[in-house]
Amino acid sequence: MKKKCAFLGMLLLLAIFTSNGLASPAIIGAVDTPDYAYGVAVSGDVAYVADDSSGLQIIDISDPENPATIGAVDTPGYAYGVAVSGDVAYVADGYRGLQVIDISDPENPSIIGSVNTPGLAWGVTVSGDVAYVADYDRGLQVIDISNPENPAIIGSADTPGSAWVVTVSGDVAYVADGPCGLQVIDISNPENPATIGAVDTPGYAYGVAVSGNVAYVADSGSGLQVIDISNPENPAIIGAVDTPGRARGVFVSGDIAYVADCGSGLQIIDISDPENLAIIGAVDTGWAWGVTVSGGVAYVADGTSGLQVIDISDIENPSIIGAVDTPGSAYKVAVSGSIAYVADYDRGLQVIDISNPEYTAIIGSVDTPGYAYGVALSGDVAYVADGYSGLQVIDISNPENLAIIGAVDTRWAWGVTVSGDVAYVADDQSGLQVIDISNPANPAIIGSADTPGSAREVTVSGDIAYVADYDRGLQVIDISDPENPATIGSVDTPGYAKAVVVSGNVAYVADGLSGLQVIDISDSAAPAIISSIDTLNAWAVAVSGGVAYVADDGSGLQVIDISDPAAPAIISSVDTPGNALAVAVSGGVAYVADFYSGLQVIDISD
Repeated sequence: MKKKCAFLGMLLLLAIFTSNGLASPAIIGAVDTPDYAYGVAVSGDVAYVADDSSGLQIIDISDPENPATIGAVDTPGYAYGVAVSGDVAYVADGYRGLQVIDISDPENPSIIGSVNTPGLAWGVTVSGDVAYVADYDRGLQVIDISNPENPAIIGSADTPGSAWVVTVSGDVAYVADGPCGLQVIDISNPENPATIGAVDTPGYAYGVAVSGNVAYVADSGSGLQVIDISNPENPAIIGAVDTPGRARGVFVSGDIAYVADCGSGLQIIDISDPENLAIIGAVDTGWAWGVTVSGGVAYVADGTSGLQVIDISDIENPSIIGAVDTPGSAYKVAVSGSIAYVADYDRGLQVIDISNPEYTAIIGSVDTPGYAYGVALSGDVAYVADGYSGLQVIDISNPENLAIIGAVDTRWAWGVTVSGDVAYVADDQSGLQVIDISNPANPAIIGSADTPGSAREVTVSGDIAYVADYDRGLQVIDISDPENPATIGSVDTPGYAKAVVVSGNVAYVADGLSGLQVIDISDSAAPAIISSIDTLNAWAVAVSGGVAYVADDGSGLQVIDISDPAAPAIISSVDTPGNALAVAVSGGVAYVADFYSGLQVIDISD
């Protein structure tokens, strides 16, 4: 039956390939799992497959053409979904709820904790210390996993349909709710989640992915539905494309959506214009239920056919020359000489030897008590913006033997920069904190300036600090007297200001969904936007010469000519396997903090 269903669609796709010159993606490897592969997650060189009654299957994908099962753990229920965070896998295990599995040794995984959910656990996603479970007829279950050996339900939100899959973006969870389409749930208070919006889709919502202000719903017989979620309380369908099979799962990377299209394999869809979608590639597998993408390879959970490994390099063609997977989620990176320092979220500070960019390696690390979001260097000391644990001061004189030597508590440290004997911390809703670090072992707050938004990043030029203040744009603060900083100017940006760098009389702001904003700061009291260039979701920016390098979330690294600041132009880009959140440039190399994909090393010498 599936061959008949797929035939006409494949003829159409063949015509598309012929007309636009794209090469067809191709299966390059496969491994048959013992049962029915429903879900798949990838971390480093390992794929984790939720394999129905055979539990979790662990597959070595270091050689994509020859994947091999290296470990497995039978779960007590039916494994339908899987998420991975660090050394732990979380399995949505049907009527046996959430199973927590230690995967530190992939060849010998073991269940270390579990919590029964009231419904039928189909899907799971993890954000920080919380797991969100799509629990079929019992909606969304919110589970505290701060102690993986003792997970506990702390909140729930019933949905009107059947919750199959959940994804999280910021303080909002999006649930593919079967016959009731997409449900939008506020999770800012995990103990009291609340539905704030919904949109009924024409089919049956099985899967959902979110990129920026758009949600993509795998809607069974109605294909891929594209939903504007810029106002989460009033989501609206803005586009759709029918797929030849029944859309079960979806993964989004840059301008491409990958749809697991049960009966018609993998469908590859151009979503650069959400209102005018187009299928640009496909490969028939069997009964595709789930899909994830890492680098130039798609991994499909293909029902009775197990895991299918598909080469999609003709769709995306990165020029990454090296990488190192960090144990946490790489948020920020700073480079000094032949060493890169990565703020690695829940795994503290990672120190990476980059003396040979093609063979990078972690040589040291230190766990911090909070969440490492930012890092700045000064001499033999690293300063880490550590979320709720404020500023952590780390001795890096011996990179292989790091040690925390001091700390100062702030509200929620997002970013940090150092100038002389002073550290400046972007401290969320507490604005700018000014910290005396003349004695690194005893840092002390000496001044502060509240900003109207949520301070995410800060840079200093002379006697001025420039703060990327999220929903309130760029704030300009006089720090000539560090004990009495004062805001002297500001300019609101159209998006969400996440990072800022200064070059001469120009500030460059990574402004989220509004791309790169170029701001004239020659008059500090009256900064003014002089130009901008749209990107997918600008998180950070570095400037070298007449070029800006933007870490652009799911679109990787964007390279922008700013020789004329009034007329910036994208001149090239490279898609990274993860989500590009930060970038540092040294010589002819860019170093990208690529979230779950660790550190990516990119040749920019041309």
